[in-house]
Amino acid sequence: MPQIRIKTGHQKGKIVQIEGDKPLILGRDAQATFQILDKGVSRAHAEIFRVGEMVFIRDLNSRNGTLVNGETIKEELLREGDLIRLGSTQIVFESARSKRRAPDVEFDESDMLQSSLELKIDDLFADAPRALSSHGEQHFAVLCQATSLMHSEANETRRYELLLDLIQEHLPADHLYVFLKDEETGNIAARAARQKDTSAGVPISRTILKRVIAESKAIMTADAMKDERFKTGDSIVLHHIRSVLCVPIQSPGGALGAIYAVNSRLAETFDPSDLELLSSISLQLGNLLDAERLLLNRQRMFIGLAERLLQQLAGNEHDTISHAERVGEYAAATAREMGLLASEVLAAQLAGLLHDLGKLPSIAGPDAVLERPGDAAHARRSADTLKDIKGLDAVCEAIADHHERFDGGGERKLKGEDIPLLARIVAAADAFEHLISRVQREGSAEPDAAALRDIFNEFEALGPSRLDPEVIRAVMLAFRAGALQIGRRQTAGPGVLRAPAAALFEAEPRSDRPGDTRIPAPHPGDTSA
Repeated sequence: MPQIRIKTGHQKGKIVQIEGDKPLILGRDAQATFQILDKGVSRAHAEIFRVGEMVFIRDLNSRNGTLVNGETIKEELLREGDLIRLGSTQIVFESARSKRRAPDVEFDESDMLQSSLELKIDDLFADAPRALSSHGEQHFAVLCQATSLMHSEANETRRYELLLDLIQEHLPADHLYVFLKDEETGNIAARAARQKDTSAGVPISRTILKRVIAESKAIMTADAMKDERFKTGDSIVLHHIRSVLCVPIQSPGGALGAIYAVNSRLAETFDPSDLELLSSISLQLGNLLDAERLLLNRQRMFIGLAERLLQQLAGNEHDTISHAERVGEYAAATAREMGLLASEVLAAQLAGLLHDLGKLPSIAGPDAVLERPGDAAHARRSADTLKDIKGLDAVCEAIADHHERFDGGGERKLKGEDIPLLARIVAAADAFEHLISRVQREGSAEPDAAALRDIFNEFEALGPSRLDPEVIRAVMLAFRAGALQIGRRQTAGPGVLRAPAAALFEAEPRSDRPGDTRIPAPHPGDTSA
């Protein structure tokens, strides 16, 4: 469920869920749904309301205005992480469903470093095998649990959270963090956190963190209160930090990040066995992340190759290319939102990218001229073109059936879940791209809040007759979470005939084919079906 979180002020940390059809009124008045005691806030300052799964904010003619991400707005669609400002109060919009918010981390900038133990990851298993003690057997069992968990949980954020839960059960850690390094920028950011005491933050040593990642070296301080590196620091005294353990998330190509643990208890500190256990877990995580990144890069290469071939086949059909690329991206984001496997996400993107392949003159030949608007023959032709390529069975199936209606009114009369899920995803992505591109053809490269509200109302109305309501919801959630972006689409050329909004999706049944409802093209050669 979507929510807002107060980021500054005396109500900092307060969370308000956004539910139901009644607007959430934000203001200084005691009668407001959520009262904000800020002199810069009007009595009834702004309202937050839902349109299906989408959430909007509207200024109520406040004295000082409402800002979203630093810009004054009248009405705005809220997306994951948007920063709202009312007076001096800052509010963050969050999806809440998957806890995507990055942990708040406070860094200690001290430069000196002194540690009780440093361990190169390459040396971790260099010693001769030793007989397992009961303690060693327990750690081996934990490592097996961690490995199983990492490979079974597809959601990346959830994987890190479950892993930290497991580590916290077996290590004397009050605070645990997973930090990852961005592949492109090199920036290091916290991706997950577990804290036994959430009332106050714990400072992270940027020096330790950077050194661990740069040198692929695990570092443990037995007692930071006695360490010259820490003992005079106010943060260490205030937070009672006794022991720090930081290990790199190691891959063959170098450290991808680090797991950082803090223990504030005087009676129990980290020992070398904790260091070995956490290093072993992080090594397994590094290997998994490295394999996933390699797979992702190969998928990107595969998609890029498919896009380039499509461009060569399409020639000057720029609208066809733009439409296809966006449908592919929307389908992938939707599949990801629905929790599908990486292979299924790739299949969804390929199906979306190639769903109109059969419309291209180089593929369709003279048949394209004879097709009536909304005819699904091009979908079958697209699938037939690809059917002999090994490994594309699911892609071909999705392309062939993406014109089927959820209510069973399509050409093959498939109904509901009898329609392949990937086909339902491509159909929804195709329909959503229609609505966006229609607005953009009318002159708005980036639809405003009012246009988006109309788009989502119209999109939601397509279920359950034409589209699967669950897939519609996933598209909207992906958009709200920022995983689905609206890009600029090439403006249609002169002489284009624009169809009415409703006609893009619902045509009257033809007399020669009773009960068959099709999607007419908005203009000759349009790629929207």
